[in-house]
Amino acid sequence: MIKSQGVGGISLAPPPGGQGRKESFVAKQATELRYAVRFRVVFKYFGQLCLVLAALSLVPLVMSVIFGDTPISLRYGIVIGGLSASGFSLTRRHAPSRVQASDETTFRIGDEIVILTHSKNMPALQERWQPKPAQGEPADAATPE
Repeated sequence: MIKSQGVGGISLAPPPGGQGRKESFVAKQATELRYAVRFRVVFKYFGQLCLVLAALSLVPLVMSVIFGDTPISLRYGIVIGGLSASGFSLTRRHAPSRVQASDETTFRIGDEIVILTHSKNMPALQERWQPKPAQGEPADAATPE
């Protein structure tokens, strides 16, 4: 069996007989990512993007009409019409008003979160999100070493 060294000297070789577990782990991760995407929110904001692109395409359309370039005007008109139609239909979709977690958001056991921050904020985050010790364990058992 070939062993490779990862970051910090951690072996990246799969455990004996663990090839099937590795595939199921990857499949599980893909499933979790698929459900993490809220398509209503994505479609709503994609519709808004379509409307902005349609509005920005109006300037070249007006200039092509002024200069009398009919084939280009027709092309711009088709693009603007398609963007406007898809934009209006997608922005009318209902999306949750709260897309991101706020200070009042409560997390349950099993919830997963992603925090993107600068490294200078890590001490404050570690203090706030320190795991609580389970009942019957000493207080220092929950602190990572």
